Amino acid sequence: MEQNKEYYAFISYKREDEKWAKWLQDKLEHYKFPTNLNGRTDLPKNIRPTFRDVTDLEPGLLAEGINNALTNSEWLIVVCSPRAAKSPWVCKEAQTFIDLGRADHIIPFVIEGNPFSNDTATECYPDALLNLTGSKELLAANTNEMGRDAAAIKVVARMFNLRFDTLWQRHEREQRRKRWIWIGGSLFLALLGLGIGGYFVKQNRTIERQNVQLEEERNNVMKANVSLNISLIKTYLSQGRPEMALVILNDVEKSIGLFDSVQINDIKNIKESLCDSILTSNVLLVDVSESSEKGAFDLCNLIINNKNVEFQRQEGAEVLYIHSKDNNTTDTILGEPDLNLIANRSLSYIATYVDGEVEKSDFDVSYTPNKAGIRIYSLESGRVERFVSCWGWYPWTTYPLGLSSSGKSLIYHEGYRAFEGTWYVNFSTGQRIALHTSYTNFSEPVKSSFSPNDKYFHLYFPERSEIVVYSAQSSKAIHVFRYEDCDSVFWNNSNNICISSRGKVYSWKFLDNNKNCTFKVGSFATGVNICSRYAAVACDNGKTYVWDFLLGKMIFEKEILDAPEDVAFTKDGKRLWVISGYNCIKTIDLESEVVKSVYVEDSEVGPPHPWNAYLHMTADGNYCISRCYYGDQYALFDKYGNIVKTGTGFDNYIKKHPNDILTEFDLPEEFDFDPELSDTRNPVLTARRISIDGEMCIEGYSNGIIKIASLKEKELIKSLIGNNTKDLK
Repeated sequence: MEQNKEYYAFISYKREDEKWAKWLQDKLEHYKFPTNLNGRTDLPKNIRPTFRDVTDLEPGLLAEGINNALTNSEWLIVVCSPRAAKSPWVCKEAQTFIDLGRADHIIPFVIEGNPFSNDTATECYPDALLNLTGSKELLAANTNEMGRDAAAIKVVARMFNLRFDTLWQRHEREQRRKRWIWIGGSLFLALLGLGIGGYFVKQNRTIERQNVQLEEERNNVMKANVSLNISLIKTYLSQGRPEMALVILNDVEKSIGLFDSVQINDIKNIKESLCDSILTSNVLLVDVSESSEKGAFDLCNLIINNKNVEFQRQEGAEVLYIHSKDNNTTDTILGEPDLNLIANRSLSYIATYVDGEVEKSDFDVSYTPNKAGIRIYSLESGRVERFVSCWGWYPWTTYPLGLSSSGKSLIYHEGYRAFEGTWYVNFSTGQRIALHTSYTNFSEPVKSSFSPNDKYFHLYFPERSEIVVYSAQSSKAIHVFRYEDCDSVFWNNSNNICISSRGKVYSWKFLDNNKNCTFKVGSFATGVNICSRYAAVACDNGKTYVWDFLLGKMIFEKEILDAPEDVAFTKDGKRLWVISGYNCIKTIDLESEVVKSVYVEDSEVGPPHPWNAYLHMTADGNYCISRCYYGDQYALFDKYGNIVKTGTGFDNYIKKHPNDILTEFDLPEEFDFDPELSDTRNPVLTARRISIDGEMCIEGYSNGIIKIASLKEKELIKSLIGNNTKDLK
């Protein structure tokens, strides 16, 4: 390169041909000359730098930077195509280079069309090249005729006055050498893989043998442990401590497959001893049945600090006796192996269904011993303190589900022929409320329990993965949770409802304030958001809704843009941002209701089908991030709506810029929803969002219902193993 030149080449191209220009620049700057090429010692190590303009020029004279680059470039490479032929800027760059007296240093690089074709549709040379005297003899590198690699090498040959054949032959030899290296490497790796595979097969067999030995040693240890535990059980029985014997017996029977004949006989004798000693113990046993398939010794694990409850086995069935303290009355509750009995959390009351006569079908809480219904016994007095009349087609189709700590509220299930229902009874107010009823030939399983403070209770429907939380005071549902593969639902001592699902436990706490509410919008929600005072909904009917907590009413309901997809509040809650599926963004001043356009992509009405779009306000409230899947576009705005940054390819950008503020973008939960298949009787969740402070949750459903719950925490316990829930209590 001449000493006074800064660039080896200036690459001129039309913006639509930028992909070719970038490829050619990369090819030139990474090209390596063969060593000892005809004795040439003046060849550079690399052909760099080269100049490629990446700016968009405004009409007028060439920019000063372009002029300087042309003046300081030894060669001009024109990427020729019908598009470039029509570009005034490509023509102006070529003409400027010619005016510098360097027409002999121009190399046309043809990617499409034909030079001198006399057809504007296929002509690829700009006018500046066509007007050159003898320009038909210009040495062009045509990718259509020789392929792009050969064309690039032809450009190198022209720039450094080398024979193309020489460079091309050496290029082909280099490619063949690389292919052989790749083949050889692949063969080596294949052989290495076979060797490693054989080694691991051998190691795997060794590990299997070791596992068999370990399993034998483990079984021997467990057998020895069984013998030790049986001796410990006998010791507790001799000390009059059957409750401790029961705890150990439960663990022992998990290893029943390892028992020998002597141990099996010992277990049988221990069970008989337990049944005899239970009459004088403080332990309530339930379902102690020899007919159990696995021989398990099931129990309720309720420790009762009085002598008013007795358990006895008669003729293979389980009988529970309730004695009053004055010993004047004794109730035999049930003589069946399956005893449907529950106790409240404080272990002060138990409830069970007792079959009998059905006098009337109306709500009846008056008790007589011959009535069929649910009896609530006080374990302090041993008497029936409360009663509700009900009847089951079979005894096991009607049963209690939940009992409050005070014993004054009851949830029970009643099944009669094709009817089933779940009821809530408040004995203090004398009301019975239907929580769930249906007419079906099959009973849907349901579970329930009260919170420790008796303010809330829940119904869990395993078949539909639904947990409904109710207020005990109003008897109304305040929230619905849906967790797939739910393992268990319980209330901890802090009155949080805990939901175990797929190895994780979610803990939710409800707050007593006026923000828990439900309202309805015109269609299903596509996006929702919430702040300290307002709730906002982007709706499928094209409207944007804003609900005011303090006023308890809708304060905004307008169609401000087509197909709204998401909404976001500013940090102070005074303005709302709305984005459409066509990447249009507007803001609403919630005090004045003034709507302003922030960003419009092409037009406010886009393609036939809208795309998902999302908004995210940064934690400091200074920026708003938008992301639209139409064109994979993203943008960063300041809090006043001014554009800070725009671009495409969001995921690739944040990978390359891990410390950029865009990485704070939080994509809300997505829900697959087909409005044509929705069922208004069983609405599905379409949108959900948690407030920035984590204290509020807003959900939108397919029937237009919006539910808001005040939450203090949503805690994920990752270390939960099996049934070890002590960390949540």
